[in-house]
Amino acid sequence: MLRTAVGFDVACYLIRCKLAGQASVASELDDLAAARTIASLSEELEDAGSLEELRQLESTAANLYWHAWEAVEVSFVRRDDAKVPACWRRFE
Repeated sequence: MLRTAVGFDVACYLIRCKLAGQASVASELDDLAAARTIASLSEELEDAGSLEELRQLESTAANLYWHAWEAVEVSFVRRDDAKVPACWRRFE
């Protein structure tokens, strides 16, 4: 179905919705540059002519999105603090 025009349109719509959510979350994480860039990538979906182009835009947005999470520090209850590995405290 993805190889049909309808399938392509559905894929484009779903990725657009996904990118809108990612831009919103990046904004809430105070990474406004990532949020703006992801929103811009979402607009570029309209010009994509192939599934590969859709995937590339989605991939680029995903890299920005997950990079925005790097600034988030995960906290744990104080009694468990000593048991938590350092690598669990940040998104990397």
